[in-house]
Amino acid sequence: MSDPYMPLTSINSGVLEEYAEGVFGLTVQIVNVYFVFDPDSREAVLIDAGMPKSAPFILREAKERFGDFRLKAIVLTHGHFDHVGALEDLLETWPVPVYAHEKEMPYLTGKADYPPAKPQVKNGLVAKMSPLFPRHSINISSHVKQFNEDGSLPFLEGWKWIETPGH
Repeated sequence: MSDPYMPLTSINSGVLEEYAEGVFGLTVQIVNVYFVFDPDSREAVLIDAGMPKSAPFILREAKERFGDFRLKAIVLTHGHFDHVGALEDLLETWPVPVYAHEKEMPYLTGKADYPPAKPQVKNGLVAKMSPLFPRHSINISSHVKQFNEDGSLPFLEGWKWIETPGH
C-alpha cells in the first residue's frame, strides 16, 4: 500500500550532520534517519527509513555524503509510518536485512495493523493529528529479522538495543 506524501516538515529537514564519529543524522521532513558509517570499510548501517516517498532524498543524500559504500543492514527503532515510510523503496536499491524488536514483527510482516491512535492521551499538535496518520502494516517478511536477545546489534559492534516502549 502506498502512503500519500505528507506535507509536514521541520526547519532542519534536509540537514545531514555528524553527531559522533561515524554517526550521521539526516532530518527527513519531521523525522531523523541515521547512518553509522565506517570510512575504512566503506560500509554503513541505516537506522530507520524516514517518511513515505522520501527514498530518493535519502539515497541522494547518502551518495553525496558517503560516495560509493555498501549498506550492510537497516535497523528499525519501530514500525510507525514515519520510520518505515521509505523502507520498501530503499530495499529495492539496498536489498539488506532489516532488524527490529520482536514486538514490531506483526507490523512488519503484514500480520497486524497498529491500533488506532488515542489523541486524548497526550497534549500537543502531533498527538491531535495522530488519527490522520497511516497505521497499516507493511510486509517485509523476506528481509526482517528480530533483534538479538542479548541486546547486540548485527554489524554495529559495541552497540546495544534498549527497549523503550511508549512512543
